[in-house]
Amino acid sequence: MSARKKACRPLKTAGHCDEYPFNTAKQGPGWGDGNFSVKKIVGIENTNDGRQLQIFYSRYRVLVPDGTTRLDGDKYWVSVTGPPPQNP
Repeated sequence: MSARKKACRPLKTAGHCDEYPFNTAKQGPGWGDGNFSVKKIVGIENTNDGRQLQIFYSRYRVLVPDGTTRLDGDKYWVSVTGPPPQNP
């Protein structure tokens, strides 16, 4: 069982499990060293976030690791520019 599935299992009772770094990144829970975080979020937010990430990959032609042909993928930098949104 992947690190991501193990970490998300307790959160699956309600909502979705989201992870950072992204699971599609080499540092993500499906690839990395276990240094990641997970949080339960609303399902539609997780779906929209995944869609935006795929748009980013496509727009900037970022190749993500796939385990066979692109073992490392492309390097990119994530910059957080502001406080996290406040939950109501």
